[in-house]
Amino acid sequence: MKLSVKFLFSSLLFLASVALSNAHIGVFDFYWQRKAAQAHNNSLKAYVPNLEFVVNQFNGSTNL
Repeated sequence: MKLSVKFLFSSLLFLASVALSNAHIGVFDFYWQRKAAQAHNNSLKAYVPNLEFVVNQFNGSTNL
C-alpha cells in the first residue's frame, strides 16, 4: 500500500511539472521568431560565394 501511494504522488508530481513547463510558451514565441530571422539575415550577410578567397584569407591569418 505504501508503494502505491508513493507512486501515485510521484506520478501526479510529474504530470503537474509537465503541464507547468508548457505554460505561457506563446509569450516567448514572437521573441524567438525575431531572433531566428535576425540569425538568418546575419548568415546571409556573412556568406562569401568565393571559397578560394575565404581559404586564402584563413591561411593568411593563421600563417599557413
